[in-house]
Amino acid sequence: MPDEKKGNGGIAIIGILLAITLICIVAMMFFERYFLTKQNEKVVSRIILLCILINVLILVFLVLTFSKIQFTPGPKGPKGIRGRMGHQGRMDGLNQCVKQSKTLGEMKYETEKSKQIKIQTPSLEVN
Repeated sequence: MPDEKKGNGGIAIIGILLAITLICIVAMMFFERYFLTKQNEKVVSRIILLCILINVLILVFLVLTFSKIQFTPGPKGPKGIRGRMGHQGRMDGLNQCVKQSKTLGEMKYETEKSKQIKIQTPSLEVN
């Protein structure tokens, strides 16, 4: 069964490549008849167009044949050698061990908090 599928795929690839070849030959004849007048131009254009045709045929063949391949992950390889440690950066000059001073925002928050009046319900108890 798998051989029949491969055979049909091969026939389809050959048919596509032949169709591309015929289209290129017709385009080459049209191009030579209407655009080129000198014999030297015809020879050079034939060489260029044949090179383009061969490259297109190879590209189509590779795309059609390798599109059916499915990749499976293989076993994990050995771990490589570790590289050198990078350069140490400059010291930033901040003292991390000393208690940090309050920021301007923290000081503003504390002063606003201390200025607020707290409303409480009156109590009639005598202490």
